Amino acid sequence: MYGNNVIQVKVNELPEEAKLKILRKVVEEKRIDYEKLGVTRVQAWRYTMGRQKIHDYVVENAIKYLSPEEVSEIVYGFSLDNVTFNDAIKVVAKAVQSPEFREFLLSSLHKHLGEFVNRVSNMHVVTGDDQQLFQKVTQRQE
Repeated sequence: MYGNNVIQVKVNELPEEAKLKILRKVVEEKRIDYEKLGVTRVQAWRYTMGRQKIHDYVVENAIKYLSPEEVSEIVYGFSLDNVTFNDAIKVVAKAVQSPEFREFLLSSLHKHLGEFVNRVSNMHVVTGDDQQLFQKVTQRQE
């Protein structure tokens, strides 16, 4: 179980087709029992046959059994395995050109990586020059 998915999904905004793909992947490929998802076998059959809309809580429970990559592939239609450095450069270039895109990108980064960015931005990388300067300053004080 992946419980700590990095990807936050607004299940109530997902199309029924995506919900069904998530349910099928968890039940058929991962072999997770229906009861663990909070449904009976009959309810699951109704969902898969399109006779009943899939409740959000069922999808929320199912997502817990998927990796972020699996969720991304189903929900957003792409695999994170295929993302390259060139894709990242394209995103940055687009953010430089478009204020709306830049706002979206920065808010997404803050939401998903905010703690990491804050931690890294408070660090200072010590270079060889820094060490030499420190040695010079401490030698003068002695």
